Amino acid sequence: MGLLISFIILFSLVLWTNAGGVKKVLLFGGNGLIGAASVNKMLENGHDLTLVTRGNWYWDTDDTIKPRIKHLKCDRMKSLMDCWSAEQYDFYDAIVDFSGFDPYMIKDTLKLLQGRVGRYIYISSDSVYEVCTKNHTRPTVETDSVRPGDIPEQEILNKKDDYGHRKFSGEEVLVEQRKQGGMPYFFIRLRDVIGSRDNTYRWWIYQAWLRLSPYLETEISIPKNLVNFPMSFVYVEDVAKIVSQSLNYDKDLLDEAYNFAFDETPTLPEVLEMMKKYMEKQDIDIQVSDNEDVVHLFPSVTRGPICCEKAKHKLGFKPTSFVRTGCKGNG
Repeated sequence: MGLLISFIILFSLVLWTNAGGVKKVLLFGGNGLIGAASVNKMLENGHDLTLVTRGNWYWDTDDTIKPRIKHLKCDRMKSLMDCWSAEQYDFYDAIVDFSGFDPYMIKDTLKLLQGRVGRYIYISSDSVYEVCTKNHTRPTVETDSVRPGDIPEQEILNKKDDYGHRKFSGEEVLVEQRKQGGMPYFFIRLRDVIGSRDNTYRWWIYQAWLRLSPYLETEISIPKNLVNFPMSFVYVEDVAKIVSQSLNYDKDLLDEAYNFAFDETPTLPEVLEMMKKYMEKQDIDIQVSDNEDVVHLFPSVTRGPICCEKAKHKLGFKPTSFVRTGCKGNG
């Protein structure tokens, strides 16, 4: 009798653990700055992960991630059918798409996996607002993502920011398939992401520029039009937490887009002054140039900072302080 009771308790514990949110997740990408942090967070929570990548392993992910997940080598610019195997035809609780940079990729994924996925978590960007009509000067909100009604104006904006156009087109594909009875979606719109494994190298380049400036002929300059221009950033660990939590969000929180960023909106001079402080390079002068085309790596968008009140109110998002992570996080 004692053995039977022990078995029942153990069986109940297993059922309770599985009910606690362990998910089977298919990830496209997952080995770069955002993906690596998100994968680590999902692994901490015990999720079963399959990564689809071209086989590149950035920074230390070859050691820290690759041995802990299932991996499928595949180039999404070609058809997934070219590399898909029978064992991949399974049901996944979620797709997390870090590498969907073209609507073709999204369509190809849906064609292959429609009806086999619980939700589609799409890592998007605030660059989508660059191809939309924003008629106010306040921080950008999610409802500002509306393309101009005038087609020639659309084409002008699309040409100016091809990345934003393609990311927004990916969102539009997912919205349309949902209208046709497809899987729920969840759009994570991010500003410039900072963290210690930044493979865009933008933050690192500024740090290297400051450190090497005494030996360089070119001075660090800031375009005059950016001196008082507020910028948004987001911390990679905050993103990782949201990605992991989105696997378990109730359905009434899905089929929505959400902005994520720090509360603080520093200007480029303020960011560089922070870097100078932490690097003990306060003696370096940073020039202001009348030339708007002078080299600068931030901001990556022109529409100003983004508002995250929706994510705070509906998801309980609590961003880390930029002062705590802005410079130390990449140093």
